[in-house]
Amino acid sequence: MHSPRASLRVALAFVIALLVAGTTHEALAADPCSEGTACTAVRGRVRRAGDRTPLSSARVLVVPEPSARKPGELPPRLHLREQDEPAWLLAAQTDADGHYALPAVPPGRVRIVVLADGFERHERIELVRPGRAVTTVFLRPLEGNPYRTVVNQSAPPTTAAEPVTGRALEREEIATMPGTQGDPLRAVQSLPGVGRSPGGVGFLVLRGASPTQSRVFYGEHPIPRAFHVLGFTSVMQADVIDSLEVQPSTFAVRYGNATGGVVLLQPRRGRRDGVHGHGKVDLISASAHVEGKLGRGTFLVGGQRGYVDAVLRVAEKVDPTAVFALPRYFDYQAQYDLPLRSGADFTARVIGSGDRWQGRYLDEFGSRGQAYTLGDHFHRAELVHRHSFGRWRTLVSPAFRFDVANAGFETFRSYRRTYVTSWRAEIERRIGERVSITLGNDLVVAPFSSRRRISDGSIGGSATIRELRGVETTLGLYGHMTLELGELTLWPGVRVAGYHRRAPEDTGVRQHGAWSVDPRLLARWRIGRRWVLRGGVGRYSQADPLSFSGSTGLLDSTLGLSQNVALPAVLAEALDPGIGLDDLDDIVNVWTAVHANLGVSWTSRFGLGVDANVFTRRLLTSQSLVFARGDPGPTILDTRESKTVTLGGELLVRQRISDKLYAWVGYTVMRSDVLAVSRLRGGRPSDYDQRHNLVVLASYALPRRFRLGARFRLVSGSPYTPVVGAIATEVGYFGLPGGTNAARFPVFHQLDVRLDKTWIRRRTTWSAYVDVQNVYNHENTEALVYARDFRSVVGNLGLPIFPSLGVRFDW
Repeated sequence: MHSPRASLRVALAFVIALLVAGTTHEALAADPCSEGTACTAVRGRVRRAGDRTPLSSARVLVVPEPSARKPGELPPRLHLREQDEPAWLLAAQTDADGHYALPAVPPGRVRIVVLADGFERHERIELVRPGRAVTTVFLRPLEGNPYRTVVNQSAPPTTAAEPVTGRALEREEIATMPGTQGDPLRAVQSLPGVGRSPGGVGFLVLRGASPTQSRVFYGEHPIPRAFHVLGFTSVMQADVIDSLEVQPSTFAVRYGNATGGVVLLQPRRGRRDGVHGHGKVDLISASAHVEGKLGRGTFLVGGQRGYVDAVLRVAEKVDPTAVFALPRYFDYQAQYDLPLRSGADFTARVIGSGDRWQGRYLDEFGSRGQAYTLGDHFHRAELVHRHSFGRWRTLVSPAFRFDVANAGFETFRSYRRTYVTSWRAEIERRIGERVSITLGNDLVVAPFSSRRRISDGSIGGSATIRELRGVETTLGLYGHMTLELGELTLWPGVRVAGYHRRAPEDTGVRQHGAWSVDPRLLARWRIGRRWVLRGGVGRYSQADPLSFSGSTGLLDSTLGLSQNVALPAVLAEALDPGIGLDDLDDIVNVWTAVHANLGVSWTSRFGLGVDANVFTRRLLTSQSLVFARGDPGPTILDTRESKTVTLGGELLVRQRISDKLYAWVGYTVMRSDVLAVSRLRGGRPSDYDQRHNLVVLASYALPRRFRLGARFRLVSGSPYTPVVGAIATEVGYFGLPGGTNAARFPVFHQLDVRLDKTWIRRRTTWSAYVDVQNVYNHENTEALVYARDFRSVVGNLGLPIFPSLGVRFDW
């Protein structure tokens, strides 16, 4: 087998020959089509092996073949050597669709050599006969680069110099990151500024902000939640996402109703070069998608189904005494993109997600009974129209979403339905070469209805039914300028938002609406070739949640998690299936936050990147309580305010060496405290305070298309409220809580390892992976279990070693 250096010399020799030929289909040396020789045309196509992507700018060389070897592909040991001198040589180059043509090739045995950057050299023997000769060649990518890069032929126009204040992940990193099972939003949790979610639940904690204070956008509109039940996977599979960006703070004015951060998921358009897709199966779910050209446009359809419930039912059959809660979930995405003759682009998109969680128990006779059921679904349809003409750019996108949530057990049933109509429109005007102005608005109108039924549990007994209706409305108007002043770019902007609420509980307080004005300024300054200084400061607002509690009480009863269990706040929020049915009043309070961020980036010529940030976030929240309503006495309104102050810094050292290795070290140091507004000092740690968060990650492409990766995490323990005593009564013991978040769980540390193997065939690609979380089975404490009398801690809850296996094929 030739060495890589020798192969490079041969390839270089052929390229020089191609240049000497002067055109893309000239003969070198002797004329192969002399008088009396009936030459024929040879046409063909060069595609990428595995997914059949056409390859442009590939060099196709044809030389005579003197040997008697059989036609077909040749192994590397039989490739042309440096000293071989063919009698003649014909050359061509593939066009944008991968086609090539050689108009005059003499009949007989020829050798076809195909060269393309990033791909293995391909040589094959063909027998050319008089008449039309067509051949298709499939090139295998070099080891370490099995992931394709697709440039859409009609990508949507974007704003010039769009402000970027966050971090992006590449497709390869998402697909192979250890501990994530290829999930895009789980991969986000490995970036600096993103907190660890206790117990592996699906929450995005951005720079200490509560998950309810951050938004996830898919396309132009937010989605109600990012993860399925308990965070098994995100509600969007990676293959329908074109790009992913995390902006943990200081984001642009086009995004509102959030005081934390935003995660931007840009949908991917279907491919135009044929029908493609994938299928994937692992231990807990199966997914698939299909995409291709349809008429003048493209389509993309995908779906995912989780079957954790089926796996647990098998375990119950093996062990008759075992009983489990049975979660299952699904999601789907469908999209059609059509380029219009006017130069505009039209997109129709439908997405949806659903979860169902069925809890069961084992009765005294050994039979399994149903304890409770939980359900949560959303379905969204949207249209997007983009147009760029001259110095103008426009965007219009209406959408409708239907949300439904339900919960219940033997004596309790409840549901809530929400009908969300949303809208976004933008117009941009380019003024000269350095200035552009963007104006836009977004609108969300969300009528809801809920029903709760509580019975006394007896046969034919009475029941209490309560039905509630209301509507929430949010309107945002925003504008920003782009000022390109040489190496300095500024984005000054302002967002004006109005909030209105009509809820069933009329408090008599005329506080149905509120509004906010949020000025923001982002800046980026390129200092030399390798340094970038960037920063931002601004005000961010959102309406308070419609209901602070909404708990159905299942957390204390049916789930079996009583006050004897100490949970971190983020885990308690994930397990509490409240769907917002408690006293829904019509009072609107606006939460405000001031963000400031200053960062510097440096990139070496060897691919090493260093990114450092310091940030602060000051959040002011308020909650209004009504103590008396209307006649005969006055209405008394008590508004309680609190302030959360977050200070921190981030460091990301990121390295990508060729296509074989990607690695980074991310570290976040942060302090987040909750203060009473009337107090100048003191306070307590916030629910999402993580003082230190270290992530070390590396993934390397081994020979024979293996890839091995590892991720190590070291994180400060989450705060929780300890029990410091108990009161004994006739019905049992009741714990006395200490200071809020006065204690912390032990330090968390975990190692995850992933091994991938890929097989590339001519028209398909097969891959398999083993992803093991918590390899050394460390007992990370996620919750504490107190004794019945609260005198001691009798146990702790944590996730053990968890292996995951998966198989995937692409075509």
